[in-house]
Amino acid sequence: MGILTGSFPPETVDELVRAHEVREQRRRELPADVMVYFTIAMWLWRGSGYVEVLKQMTDALRVASWRGPATEWMSEVANSSSITKARKRIGWQVMEDLFHSSIEPVAEPGTGATWQGLAPVAIDGATLDLPDTGANRGYFTRPSGGALPQARFVAACEIATRRLIGATVGAYNESEKALALKRTDQLGPGQVAICDRGFCGYDLFGHIHSTGAQVIMRAGAQFPLKIKHVLPDGSWIAHLNKPCLRSIPVRVIEYSVTSTDIRIGQESVGETITLITSLLDHVRYPIEDFPALYRQRWTCETIYDEVKTDLRGGTEVVFRSTSPEGVLAEFWGLMCLYQGISDVVDHVVLDAGLPPGDAVSFKAATSLVRRSVSWTDAAFSR
Repeated sequence: MGILTGSFPPETVDELVRAHEVREQRRRELPADVMVYFTIAMWLWRGSGYVEVLKQMTDALRVASWRGPATEWMSEVANSSSITKARKRIGWQVMEDLFHSSIEPVAEPGTGATWQGLAPVAIDGATLDLPDTGANRGYFTRPSGGALPQARFVAACEIATRRLIGATVGAYNESEKALALKRTDQLGPGQVAICDRGFCGYDLFGHIHSTGAQVIMRAGAQFPLKIKHVLPDGSWIAHLNKPCLRSIPVRVIEYSVTSTDIRIGQESVGETITLITSLLDHVRYPIEDFPALYRQRWTCETIYDEVKTDLRGGTEVVFRSTSPEGVLAEFWGLMCLYQGISDVVDHVVLDAGLPPGDAVSFKAATSLVRRSVSWTDAAFSR
């Protein structure tokens, strides 16, 4: 619990509880502050029921000499019904705001975490399976022929540090591009956003660039681009256009990837990859850097694997909640847990003087967090 309260201080939680007016009304009700941490802890002990998760938390809080509001509830563990009511009382908006309170870009020039003075940020999306209820089907929808409703989310992460700096969630039938358009405010000067072809378009490119951030997007084969003039390095300038709006100049970089079959020594050339970017200066931003830079966006795929496998427990694990409101609270709790474990990794990296990124196993850090409550309780008992 100290790990979670370190990433999400009780003062911040209390402030959000007050702002959203979800404080419990009776002394013996489960405290809203505790239920915020409970929503995160559900993912730590994803295989346990509500009562067992709360018991794990109360053990930790007793060890920590919890002095938050309303301590009478600790005298006996609440039942599943009271926990469900308490979850409904706090809603999901508190959890979303708690996640956003944790956003703090940390990549800095001179640390190896930037490129040409810019911190690369990957933007990508994924889906999550949900319990098959009428409410979830109606709100989130599901794939054609799919067995379960799904939530679609889009996240932005610093590539070097693998920290989330933004996320948004919606229904399965919302496109990744539409979701990304809802949250570009996490970006700003000193960053370069890298997106796959599913995000390419005038609106999102313009929205990201308007924040002061730079943009690199992969354009699909059918994306219309006309050469305005060719630069000395072979890249060229084109315009993104939309009726009644000012055109956006972009630099177009095309390349293909060559692979070699080591068994027979035969080379093959893959498809042509077309990137469009707001980085128009071909001298300051060399063309040869872009293939490796674009490839780094796969960091986001690694993060999704950590979220969907290490934290959620695998693709076969669905959320607990049967209502959209509960699903949204769980989603933001999952994002908060990722941030909390990332803080653990950051501290280890900093203390050991290791390079950022893959220096510490996220899975090992997750296991450490899960075990920490038991360790603390054992030490206290002795």
